[in-house]
Amino acid sequence: MSDQIEWKKWFKQNQGEFFCESIRLSDLAKEFGTPLYVYSKSLLRDRGMRFLKSFGSYPTHFHYAVKANDNL
Repeated sequence: MSDQIEWKKWFKQNQGEFFCESIRLSDLAKEFGTPLYVYSKSLLRDRGMRFLKSFGSYPTHFHYAVKANDNL
């Protein structure tokens, strides 16, 4: 499945409103202002698990580096 299609599992539009999972993005913008970075916890978890599984039985540790994306 391509990345362009896959992200639509977590980010959707319904009746002119945009959502990340079940959270209305306009509500987040009102609460936190804009610009605003919004991440899907489920998407991050899914991608992390795929990454770990790609190593098979090889002992692996997965650590996130904030320097890689400092807006988190």
